[in-house]
Amino acid sequence: MISITSNTRIAIIVEGATERAIIELLLENGCLKFSASQVINYDSIDGLDSPYRGPNRFYGKPATFSNHYLTQDYEENKVIVFIIEDRSGIPYKISQPFLDKLQDGGIYHVVTKSEIEMIEIYFRNLERGFEKVKSQTKPSTFLSQHLNKKINDIKSYSRIKMDLNPYGDLVNAIKKYKSKSDTKKWDKKNNEIFLADLLK
Repeated sequence: MISITSNTRIAIIVEGATERAIIELLLENGCLKFSASQVINYDSIDGLDSPYRGPNRFYGKPATFSNHYLTQDYEENKVIVFIIEDRSGIPYKISQPFLDKLQDGGIYHVVTKSEIEMIEIYFRNLERGFEKVKSQTKPSTFLSQHLNKKINDIKSYSRIKMDLNPYGDLVNAIKKYKSKSDTKKWDKKNNEIFLADLLK
């Protein structure tokens, strides 16, 4: 279990706009174990200032995040970092003296493989249709074909914020995503968890 209190400070690092939109929907509707006011980088979860943005890749250096956020004074409050991505087994190492700012076990990888678009497939109750083609088709491609939209539109922040409401259905889809996943593939040594593990 992740220990989160009202004094815990949270940092969220996302792979892209889809992850950002889903996290914001959950925060805005009070669905997570923490509130938006606890998120130290809420205004820059995504965008050019995100520590996961770099030339020709999503992911940046942990030092960038540390120098920007872990140099700040949070008094006695400890920080937990949630990294939301569809890849597993990738360490995100914070070095001293910044480790002292983190709660014990304070870096968690919220793994959404194969793709976070699987959540929308469950949201729309399309899993049976996807099962028939999943060996040849990615979840994002399946949604693109089903909704008759371009891939960029499927991954659009504004579309997701609009389309993945009501939030109750989104919460149920996230729970279903975990129930259908093979937890044996997750790396407990790397603190890999599900998005459902952050729900209240």
